Amino acid sequence: MMLGTFLPKPEQRFAAAGAALGALVSVAWLASGTALPDQMAPHWDVPAVMAAGAMPFILGGSFYRWRYSRRLELELRAARRAERRLRNEVHRDKLTGLANRAALEADISQALSAEGAAFARNALLLLDLDRFKVINDTLGHDAGDRLLALFGARLRRAFAGEATVYRLGGDEFVLAAACAPSQADAEMLATRVEKLFEAPFDLGETRIASGCSIGIAFIERSDKSTSDVLKRADLALYEAKAISGNSHAFHSETLSHAVRQRAEAERDLTRGFEAEEFFLAFLPILGIESGSIGGFQALLRWRHPHLGVIGAETFEPPEQSATTLALAAWALQSACRQAAGWSFPKGLTIAPFVSQLRDRDFVTHVERAFRMLAFRRNA
Repeated sequence: MMLGTFLPKPEQRFAAAGAALGALVSVAWLASGTALPDQMAPHWDVPAVMAAGAMPFILGGSFYRWRYSRRLELELRAARRAERRLRNEVHRDKLTGLANRAALEADISQALSAEGAAFARNALLLLDLDRFKVINDTLGHDAGDRLLALFGARLRRAFAGEATVYRLGGDEFVLAAACAPSQADAEMLATRVEKLFEAPFDLGETRIASGCSIGIAFIERSDKSTSDVLKRADLALYEAKAISGNSHAFHSETLSHAVRQRAEAERDLTRGFEAEEFFLAFLPILGIESGSIGGFQALLRWRHPHLGVIGAETFEPPEQSATTLALAAWALQSACRQAAGWSFPKGLTIAPFVSQLRDRDFVTHVERAFRMLAFRRNA
């Protein structure tokens, strides 16, 4: 306890032990001069006395260096084990045990850094489980997690040595082929993935059948990062989801061009809405027998700065767009506001956008617009 207080470091205690041992050796050597006969006793001269005096320092320093180097070696081993454990945690998905997105990015970066003949144009398959949200919502998240773990295990067994399996998150997986430079090779891999769903998954209390959609892209020399490859695979995945059942699709420039066009159309739509370029035209609806006007149909028109006046059937507002919902709400409210100012009551027809029908608040918006219409007429 006292020694630990004055010499807190292990190296210091080892140095003290070495010095004590050196002093003990020196004392024993000196004592041998008196205990042994003259002919056997050591001959004491200046070098011998200096050696005996230096012995505690020599052994103390040796013990210190040995213990210090041993400690460094142990610390280095522990640091390497910790580094391997940390790297494994950073690059491994906890649920499935598969490599994760960080591992995928590291592997693709390494593949893209290869030069000359070392570069390999291999396929990357982006997988998305079908109806996974329904399974999560109806059977619970535990069942969903078990499904992901079982599917990951099937992928790993089926493609061991041929491809690396990654889980990006949620129900998205990636299969990076080790040797699949052609479309035929990639299609063969996709077909094998689809066959993994022929047998149902045992989730404990129930067994379910599932499927997946697969988007296929290739790692190209022009790619700068993982996101470049995944963007193309994601476009192909979107195309595959439009096909019913187990299906796969390849990325093509046609898909990229269509996406760019949709993005440009959405930007133009947002600009036009902010610039108040939209207006309503009212088409009279005539009765077949009476020939009188029974009502009006409100038609959305866009006074486009370059295309002139165009209808909604021409510019096709994108479904997954906040601007589309805002424009549709404006059209509904504007039609009701104008109809409230008519001197005679007439029917009003408004064709909703598809995105409006999918909006859970659509009925509420319609009721609010009709209440405003009734209020204005009664005022």
